[in-house]
Amino acid sequence: MKSVRRYGCSGRASVGWPCVAVAGRGGGPCVGARRNWFNTRWRQASSRPLADKLQTSSLDTRLLRAVRSGQRDLWTAPVEDVLRNLVGGAQSVLFDFDGPLCRLFAGHPAEDVADGLLDWLDDRGQSGFLTAAERLARDPHAILAAAGRAFPGSALVASLEGRLSDEEALAAKSAAPTPGAESLVREWHAAGVRLAVASNNCAEAVFRHLEGRDLLECFVGGLHGRAGDPQLLKPHPDCVHRALAALGQRAGTALMIGDSPNDLLAARSAGVAFLGYGRDERHERRLREAGAGCVVSSPAPVLEVLRELRVRL
Repeated sequence: MKSVRRYGCSGRASVGWPCVAVAGRGGGPCVGARRNWFNTRWRQASSRPLADKLQTSSLDTRLLRAVRSGQRDLWTAPVEDVLRNLVGGAQSVLFDFDGPLCRLFAGHPAEDVADGLLDWLDDRGQSGFLTAAERLARDPHAILAAAGRAFPGSALVASLEGRLSDEEALAAKSAAPTPGAESLVREWHAAGVRLAVASNNCAEAVFRHLEGRDLLECFVGGLHGRAGDPQLLKPHPDCVHRALAALGQRAGTALMIGDSPNDLLAARSAGVAFLGYGRDERHERRLREAGAGCVVSSPAPVLEVLRELRVRL
């Protein structure tokens, strides 16, 4: 059976509604929309964003600017106030996928995927470009990025990316949802805030997971996964720019939620405010050391602030 890939209107690795097209592994023509019912939902006008309904006086502009730029020395407000400014000022929210929405490799370890990619390269005598550190890290995205630097635009890189996409799509079947993420997504969607995914994972994996959780209709801005060129992986802001374009939003009105320094760097490069998600002390420390101004260990405090703001309206 032919492997399936999904692309947006641009032919890149995005799922952009309503133009959800299906193409074969080797490209080829689009063969039709994925779901007609979603086309109707896309055309329905969203209610005004939460930020449009808030009183201007409730937003501390100086604090929001400080958090957006990561200049932690400019503010000493409690985390609840920082969250209130970030959440209240967002007309759109971009989610990273693996971390904020789920643990993609919970049942299909990323280390095993990396080992498979390394074996595939070794069998072809094409792994010499990898450093010892890159091999030991057993990070599939790091392997793909290194291949992209060594052999840009090559058939080898395209094949490697295809294998990784297949593994990610398989991993999506056993991905573990991030506790509280679904409630947060639904609450933001109900508030009229436009959502999208901007991820280094393939769009197919994102689609499969969100479809299984019945969350697709919440992401009206589409699912913007890895592009064909590994050099466009975050920290490059490519997928962030694609998401903003699909949402029709300016960077200054958006918020990104991510769990890695690369997410932070991509958001900053695009001029988008950033909220860090660190599911444990190690992840939280990495984000803070990278300069993240606000980091939460759970979606719960974000959801609490969002509900508080909605009650006030």
